[in-house]
Amino acid sequence: MASALTRTLEPGITSNRFIMVVTPLASAVAGLGALLTGDGLQEAIPFGLGSGGVAFIAWAAARELDPDHPLSAGTAALIAAPLVVIGSPDLLGPGLVVLIGRLVAGTTGRLPTRADVIVLVVGAGLVAYRDVGPAFVSVATVGVIAVAVLEPRVRGRMLLAAAGMAGSAAVIGWLAGRSPTGPATPGGGALVLLWAGGAVAMVSLVVLGRVVAHADSASGGFVQTRRVRVARATVAAAAVAPWLWVGAAGVTPSIALWAALAGTVAGWGVRPLLNRRPLSVP
Repeated sequence: MASALTRTLEPGITSNRFIMVVTPLASAVAGLGALLTGDGLQEAIPFGLGSGGVAFIAWAAARELDPDHPLSAGTAALIAAPLVVIGSPDLLGPGLVVLIGRLVAGTTGRLPTRADVIVLVVGAGLVAYRDVGPAFVSVATVGVIAVAVLEPRVRGRMLLAAAGMAGSAAVIGWLAGRSPTGPATPGGGALVLLWAGGAVAMVSLVVLGRVVAHADSASGGFVQTRRVRVARATVAAAAVAPWLWVGAAGVTPSIALWAALAGTVAGWGVRPLLNRRPLSVP
């Protein structure tokens, strides 16, 4: 596939088979749990679908943030699904961030196409219509500008995409009446999630070692370590942006992104135990 936004989900790969099982399983367990606690079908079905969706997006994001180690992606999915009990996650905004993280990290090994630009502009408009959407789009736009810097061959195309995304989000956000209210201290589980998420985001940037993964495309070569580091910073910024935009209500929409960052840290900590080697910071 020519697009730089898409990656195939080959069933022959263990990590892919894992998420194919975990996504519907998380949906079924969460939906059943909601029914058993007294919710009706109207509440249980969206809750179940949201649990499965957030697990998949966390897995997909972690694949871009730690392309060498599928364990991180699997861990991210397992972390994300139970977090829906804290509050409602957003799927569309983090989904856009995953695409941007993929472009920044360059894991596909392909250059963004004109069709990719259209997808990003349209996606930015759709995301901007949501309550915390402008926050996600703002960081996504900066991520596209980072791609323009990292990949000079498509600099003009990426700057055009960034301008289109910003313009689309501004118009849609204005029509929908989306405006920032500023950060505020959340309570309960959201406060724990915010502090823990910020901590793992910082650790994730520190513990990244040299990336040796091949890009998906045969002509793409190796994935560059510096690009993966920028992708981690982009996802971390996108995770905290909704909180900065609307305050306490903006913490849980980023559950998938918090879990993806946590997966990279947890995977880094567990791998030496599996390999029976001493833990060291790269």
